Amino acid sequence: MKSSELNERKYLLMTEKHGSIEQPMFWGSRTKDGQPRSWSSYTDKPEEAELYSLNEILTKFGGSDKLLRMLPMETYFGRLARYTHGDWLMNRNVDDVFVTTLAEASDGIGRLLTSQFAKDGERQICIEPDIQLDWTKEALPFPDNTFHLVVFDPPHLKHAGEGSWLAAKYGTLDDLWPNQIRRGFSEAMRVLKPYGTLVFKWNDDQIKLTEVLHEITYRPLFGDKRSKTHWLFFMKDGEDDD
Repeated sequence: MKSSELNERKYLLMTEKHGSIEQPMFWGSRTKDGQPRSWSSYTDKPEEAELYSLNEILTKFGGSDKLLRMLPMETYFGRLARYTHGDWLMNRNVDDVFVTTLAEASDGIGRLLTSQFAKDGERQICIEPDIQLDWTKEALPFPDNTFHLVVFDPPHLKHAGEGSWLAAKYGTLDDLWPNQIRRGFSEAMRVLKPYGTLVFKWNDDQIKLTEVLHEITYRPLFGDKRSKTHWLFFMKDGEDDD
């Protein structure tokens, strides 16, 4: 990495929470280039947070620029990690510090925050898929035999209340759910390569897994269960198999 890139002030530091404030916060208050960096205050506005260079971050946490390619790493603050959407959602803890950029914070993280945390006392959800379609009626826009792995996580609720948080977050099925689930499985198998893997997630709070398996022609290889949530693994047959 070039010296100019190491010294470019374009990174923010983001934490899970600060004190009693249980939402992502950004380190420092924005300073000018000739001023000492701010490390002691916090803000929920990325455009007002301090901008750091990689050299400044790695000096603060200890290490060299080579460590950036080795993130996440353990520090006395907790874990230092390069921000990714999945890492933030699934692997974070209250002591983690994430390295991000202003563009990421204003765009992707900004949308994430509005979807996960309260605003004006009301919860909000923001869903922005790469491709939007009604999988219960439309074919997936991919050729046959495209993917090695497909994850199928359909809605599992029939009754969630019109306008409820559960309905907005998870979606709902109607009385034609057997046809919808069969179609989803069929499309998932179509775009899988021969011997590809389908991972199916299901919560049987309202519709039992046995009912779902009764409606489809595929049988899982194995699965796992945590509380009411099931994870089942299917394999697509080879094209020459009977």
